[in-house]
Amino acid sequence: MQERKDTPAVALWCAAYAGDLALVERLIAEGVDVNVWDGYGRSALTFAADGGHLAVARRLVAAGAWADPFGEDSVYLTPLMCAADRGHVEMAEYLLECGADPTRQGGAAFRTAEAYARGQHDFLAAILRRAEDEWRRARQS
Repeated sequence: MQERKDTPAVALWCAAYAGDLALVERLIAEGVDVNVWDGYGRSALTFAADGGHLAVARRLVAAGAWADPFGEDSVYLTPLMCAADRGHVEMAEYLLECGADPTRQGGAAFRTAEAYARGQHDFLAAILRRAEDEWRRARQS
């Protein structure tokens, strides 16, 4: 990806991270692609998840943002992994409702979202463990 700092996608990423819903809505209305990611695999939804901005995440998903933006064996963190790492329970639950795969592994340590939460956000880790179990059971049937 081009490392320019003045693109519409960068404006969307910054607005999502800051939780600026009005600016996110304006940029979406102007046609900014919600699924463009930066050189580190971060999309607007990733930034919203990292910042814990649930209203922004809901708007991005309504505009077509992918809850699981990467394929298997990705070195990038998904929005669910970012929410887990930061301890954003409501965000993680919302992303799970949107179909985020709790069994997906990623990041430099190649871990699941539950592993990112474990040890620092144990309540969220328990929610993610249960989601992993349910995900696996549903796919075994």
